[in-house]
Amino acid sequence: MTQEILISEQPGIAFFSDHYRERVCGQNGIALFYEFSAVRSQPAKLPIITDVCIDLIFYRNELTGQTGVYLYGPPKKPYEMTFEGRRSYFGVRFISGFSPRLGNFRMPEIIGEVVPVCRESAMKELVLAVSKDWSFDAQIRNFLNSYKMLSCDLQRTCPQELCAAVIRYALESPATLTLEKLERITGYSRQYLNRVFNANVGYSVMNFVKLLRVQNAVTLWLSGQDDIVSIAADTGYCDQSHLIREFKKYVGQTPGKYRRLLNLREGSRLR
Repeated sequence: MTQEILISEQPGIAFFSDHYRERVCGQNGIALFYEFSAVRSQPAKLPIITDVCIDLIFYRNELTGQTGVYLYGPPKKPYEMTFEGRRSYFGVRFISGFSPRLGNFRMPEIIGEVVPVCRESAMKELVLAVSKDWSFDAQIRNFLNSYKMLSCDLQRTCPQELCAAVIRYALESPATLTLEKLERITGYSRQYLNRVFNANVGYSVMNFVKLLRVQNAVTLWLSGQDDIVSIAADTGYCDQSHLIREFKKYVGQTPGKYRRLLNLREGSRLR
């Protein structure tokens, strides 16, 4: 039995930035669009947790009108992400494990990295499309139109198709997926699956699944579910202690401390 695929925001941005709002997409490899701002003159430091998502974040300086864009690779560990003050931001969050077809960027090369996108790159039209109208609806519409044109001519190789299938199975049932199951489903050995997945996605298969489980546990915990034992069972952990250890490793706090931290934020959306 498959689970509903959870679309996960980055909590540090969602809860600690100013004027945050989002819109779920779920198409073209895109999980959601979001916008936020850093209204003060000082840089905003937002607590980021480990996950397996790529974010493309556009910005506009409210004083000069200057625009730009950065590609944020999946974080390797919890850290503080700095956003310059007096800027508006528009973000595109891709589905876990999905590597967007954006020029020569490859997911294994950008894990843990923040990459400025040059206006002279293959993404020039994408940057110009988003920057010409800074309203949320227009940005979403212009991004989708430009992104489809940018990626329509790029064909996946057979290994990339295999990785896409593994990611799909992992997203559908991360709590129960094993290498044995993947061997039966795909017809490939675990050694081959891990080699291809590492080369194209940057993780071993089960390390990717482990990070998905943490990401799903965070999403359920922040949605207001209070039964940590049930969350552990639903997300594939053998018991509550196992979940708490993994939560602290990849989030930087125990579940209780993390929820209290977010509740300190004025206007928190936690129930």
